[in-house]
This record gives sequence, structure tokens and C-alpha cells, in this order.
Amino acid sequence: MSNKTISPKEQLINQFKQLGLIKNVHWVILEEDDKPFITIDGLLWLANNHPDEEKRAVDIQSQLLQTQPVIIVKSKVTLSSGISAEALGSASREYADTDRLIELAESRATARALRKLYALGTPVEEN
Repeated sequence: MSNKTISPKEQLINQFKQLGLIKNVHWVILEEDDKPFITIDGLLWLANNHPDEEKRAVDIQSQLLQTQPVIIVKSKVTLSSGISAEALGSASREYADTDRLIELAESRATARALRKLYALGTPVEEN
């Protein structure tokens, strides 16, 4: 019997695979960190396809709270079990390389709410 210790990185990768997440679609390994990061697409896929039906999202609501000087969006995600989480996301021209700041702030808020609900132990790759 082997006593091989599994690294935290390998544990995360195994967890992603057990959840049905696909490498380079739902999660990536960023070269500079050599750590697995889940993507917003991975979190949204998980919200709709979680193996435990009680952990599937039934409602995602976003609200634009502020547009100047920084865009701030609040997102609330509710799972079929009734558990919900809220989070804020922000974006500004100073730090984002896009004109789609509202969408960026909303994606960040939604990703953060989903991270709270799923507690995967890994950051989200934010664009």
C-alpha cells in the first residue's frame, strides 16, 4: 500500500475533475503561479450542473449600485437548497483593459458569490 502524499495542487485538480470541470475550459493553471484557478465559466457551469442538485443555482440576480467614479455591482446567487450568497464586484477604467466595465464588475460579483457558496479553495481567474 502506498503512502504517497497528494499535494494541495493535486487535491484541487482531483476535486475539479470529480465535479466534472474540464481543464482549460472551466479551470486553468496560470504559469506565473503554477496553481489551478477556476474560471467564471467554470463557476457558472458548476452552478448549472453541480452533481448535488441542491447545490445548483436557481437564481442569479445582479444590481448596479454605482457608476462613478468606479462601477460597483452586487450579485446574489441562490441555490436550490435555499442557501444564498451576495458579493460585490467593481471595475474602473484605471485598472481594466476593457470598455465593458459593467459586465466586468457583474462577472466579478457573481464569481465571488459563487466562490462563497462552493468554497472550492481556489481563486477565480478574473479577466
